[in-house]
Amino acid sequence: MEKDSKKKESRNPRQFILRKLKDLEEKYGFEVLFASERGSHVWGTACEESDWDVKFVYKFPLRKYITAGKNEIPSFVKHVYGPRAKIETERGDWDIEISGFELRDAASKIRSTDPCMFEILFSPTIYHGEQFVAKLREVTLKILSWERLKEYYIRYGKSQMSFDKARKISKLKSKMAKLYGYSLRAFLSYDWMVENICESKLDTKDLVNGIPFDLETLIKYQISDKKEIDTLSRVIKNLRSGKRGEDLDAEQVILNVRERVLKKAENYRDQKKSKKGHKKEEKVLEDFVFREITAEFVQRSIKAGDSKTFLKM
Repeated sequence: MEKDSKKKESRNPRQFILRKLKDLEEKYGFEVLFASERGSHVWGTACEESDWDVKFVYKFPLRKYITAGKNEIPSFVKHVYGPRAKIETERGDWDIEISGFELRDAASKIRSTDPCMFEILFSPTIYHGEQFVAKLREVTLKILSWERLKEYYIRYGKSQMSFDKARKISKLKSKMAKLYGYSLRAFLSYDWMVENICESKLDTKDLVNGIPFDLETLIKYQISDKKEIDTLSRVIKNLRSGKRGEDLDAEQVILNVRERVLKKAENYRDQKKSKKGHKKEEKVLEDFVFREITAEFVQRSIKAGDSKTFLKM
């Protein structure tokens, strides 16, 4: 019974992650605003050996922003736990990487439609800060450039398609299934955005919790041929079971998907119908960040009845 309990806990290390986030708050003196999962556990392709990739956004107390020098506020922190940890006390059963971005740096990435920050922010797995995430998602959707985002996915998909070249490199040959998963998810993500954003089937306000990252869901939405679905489902099954070798039938289907998506991309690229961010709306994000950083001062001032409370922060 005890072994089963430990196995179950190891598959869902939420409590461990929350404890480590608290430890990081104490170590650095910042506040974690939200934390989410990114990677194979979100894409639905994780196997038992897959690590957990936790991302978070943090802020410091207002006094630090005012008094600290330019290089005294870290914009990024990263800690690795488990078998890959370099520090003895951070080694254990869980293979977890926890890395965070300071709020202003995260906002800069959002402003430029950084795809990694997009996936962090819209991840379906939120460990902490659900209310904060909901507000930031609403702001992000007002300035997000769908055109820029979907172009990233199609470029990334093409970059993962060098199957013949990968076969000649022993290190990559054992990871062919991963290349299939990366390229397929990228092309299908592009395809989904074209159909649902470019063709305006969904209003952006409906996308706050409705953007699919799960590969199985994307296949279900974007592939209609049953034979292709069955073949691509085998790729997911192989990834989940830890099998990473080549599958020539799946490879051909992915090549077919690529050709269809590239043709669609050519048709839509000049039309530019997707909802794009506008410079005049970027102030919405700036105002959000300013309010968040100064929130503690405002709350204390209101409570005390004057602004002198700032000196006690």
